[in-house]
Amino acid sequence: MSGISRPVRLALVGWATIFLFAIMILVAHGTDELASALVFALVAVGMGTWIWRKPNLTALVTSAVLGLLYTVEQIAYLAADITAKESNPAVLVGDFVGLVGGVLIVIGTTVAIARRHRNHANTADSAPTQIYLPTD
Repeated sequence: MSGISRPVRLALVGWATIFLFAIMILVAHGTDELASALVFALVAVGMGTWIWRKPNLTALVTSAVLGLLYTVEQIAYLAADITAKESNPAVLVGDFVGLVGGVLIVIGTTVAIARRHRNHANTADSAPTQIYLPTD
C-alpha cells in the first residue's frame, strides 16, 4: 500500500468500515437483514478493490457519490434510532460505525479528487503553449 496516497487509503479504511458495518447488521438483526448486509458487503469490497487497484477519476467519483449517499442514509438511520421509543444499543452503535465509514469515504475521495485536479492544473500551467498559425 506504499504507492497509494493517504486520501485513497482513508477511503479504503472507510470501505473496510462499511464491510464491518455489514457484519454488525448480521449480528444485530440476524438473517432478517441478510440481503442488506450482503449488498453493503459486496459494494464495500467492490469499491475498495476498484480504488485500491486503479484509483482513477472514475473510481474516485463513483466512490465519493456512493459514500455521500451512504452517509446520508446512515444519518437518517441514526436519527430514527435516537428518536425511537425502544432503541437497541447494538443497532445504534452499528449505525454510528456505518456513518463513520461513509464520512471517511467522502473525505478521502474528495481530497484525492481535489489533489488530482490541482496536480493536473499545475501540469497544464507548466506545459509549453504551442500556437499554430495558418499557412498560405
